[in-house]
Amino acid sequence: MMNASSIQFIAEAYSNSLVQYPFVTRGTTGFFLCGIADIIAQIRGYGSESSSANDQDLESKQIRVPVSVPILKKINLPRLGRFAMKGFFGTIIWAVWYDYSAHLLNSNNVLAVLRTVGIIDASDTIQKVARTGMLILIEQFVTCPLVYGFWEIPVSTLLNGSSTSRILYEVKDKLGDMLIENAKVWTLANVIIYNTPLQYRSAISNIMDIIWQSVVSDFAADCGNDDGIDEELVVAMQDVNPGPVGT
Repeated sequence: MMNASSIQFIAEAYSNSLVQYPFVTRGTTGFFLCGIADIIAQIRGYGSESSSANDQDLESKQIRVPVSVPILKKINLPRLGRFAMKGFFGTIIWAVWYDYSAHLLNSNNVLAVLRTVGIIDASDTIQKVARTGMLILIEQFVTCPLVYGFWEIPVSTLLNGSSTSRILYEVKDKLGDMLIENAKVWTLANVIIYNTPLQYRSAISNIMDIIWQSVVSDFAADCGNDDGIDEELVVAMQDVNPGPVGT
């Protein structure tokens, strides 16, 4: 078991790597975090399928013969590879946003916003609360729609083998649900992360990102999937963007 000094050494080495090799370090972090998240999502999915099958067997009074198959052998490796690869570059996109948001909502800009609403002499606590609130609102209603609508969903659709003509349908179908799930996972998490001491912020953020990416993984795997497709919406999308819906 690692002691406190070992954890501190790893944390310092990771921080130094972020400074010296930011692109590779962030991308590699995203690759592994998304890989872990996809494995969690797939195991969770198999567990749900197994539970549903057992319920059906009980209802029909059939005897189910358990088949012992190591769960890791059931992992869809191409899906895992696609999602992890997307995570490499997706992490870079989010890193750009975080760097820009630090500049966008610096102390001077936060104070300027507070002055426009009549708060002149804002305390440090008020500034911190205001900055956290503004970051969450901008991320939820500006950054996330842009990243999900122009990166997550389109790239997932193409990686799953569908054509570009399918992208608009997938964005219409999934963007709203992704934003709702984002609010559920990240609203409280961001309140904690943005007010956590800097040395612990990356660790907490990475843990939450695994949870979130396990949710995104299911959305990504469903992009381009014809099961339960809304045919009327597909026709509407074809009128806007003529071409084959699938491959």
